[in-house]
Amino acid sequence: ALVGPDGNPLKAGLGPNGKPKLGPNGELLGPDGKPLIGPDGKPVTVGNGPSVGPDGTVYGPDGKPLLGPDGKPLKAMLGPDGRPVVDKDGNLIGPDGKPLVAGDGTNGGPK
Repeated sequence: ALVGPDGNPLKAGLGPNGKPKLGPNGELLGPDGKPLIGPDGKPVTVGNGPSVGPDGTVYGPDGKPLLGPDGKPLKAMLGPDGRPVVDKDGNLIGPDGKPLVAGDGTNGGPK
């Protein structure tokens, strides 16, 4: 179980798809929509999957932009709230409305 700075268990907010709500940088959000803070005082992030920057650029676990088949950085569509848009399966959606595909053939969605 994840615990906060006070030692109490953290509760993540769930989206309509039943998956945890994530902020624009991959941080877990609580039921109130605010980032969950771990025992180290920093926002709790999910696994080693990709994260999406404030401009929609998709970054890998190493912090480098993920590249699409064309060799350019992948960009995710951002909703009116500034959060990445995902489909019903959790795949990140690109500006063209289609799921993103990285140069290695994987999508930019959560792992």
